[in-house]
Amino acid sequence: FTITAGATGEGGNIIFLGSNDAIVQGAGFIHMNANGGDIGASDGVGGHAISLRTGVNTGLPFTNAGVGVTQAGDIVLRASHNIDVKNVTIKSSGGSHLTALFSASAGNNFNASGDINVQARAHGPTLQTASATVNIFANNNISLHNVTVAALATQTADLISSDAHAQANLQLHAAHSGDVNANGDIAVSAIALDAGDGDAQ
Repeated sequence: FTITAGATGEGGNIIFLGSNDAIVQGAGFIHMNANGGDIGASDGVGGHAISLRTGVNTGLPFTNAGVGVTQAGDIVLRASHNIDVKNVTIKSSGGSHLTALFSASAGNNFNASGDINVQARAHGPTLQTASATVNIFANNNISLHNVTVAALATQTADLISSDAHAQANLQLHAAHSGDVNANGDIAVSAIALDAGDGDAQ
């Protein structure tokens, strides 16, 4: 799912009219690029913050998009001005090598009025790797509520040289003397478990 506004050189906003609008994908990605404008603008140009979700079903509202999904799609947002989102949820869960990525870059401010929850969970008898990443950049301020970045890799069998690797990364960068404001909890965790003789990192 890709939206590009202002591709012709004119400034473009990506605006959502409903106060409870959401974009839900399973394995598919969500990419938005507002050249010269805002995403989910709520700063006077109209519109509302939007919820974004990819990956396995994480509760209500249940959607068919997450049925049978293991690898969630990336969510990548870029705007020349402001980015306003509500909830962002990305969850990958299954065997082998799984990732979960949320990336946002705002020319002015980034605001999340809801929770950001990005998880990768890999489990199985062979090599398991899980990587969860959140990167948020803004030239001015970053405003957040609860943020969870979690990676869990579990190697479940006693197999020699079958390892488990987990990595969780959170990067928040507010440039030009901007502030990072978190009105909630920020949790970053990476856990690797190995049932055999391999390494857990």
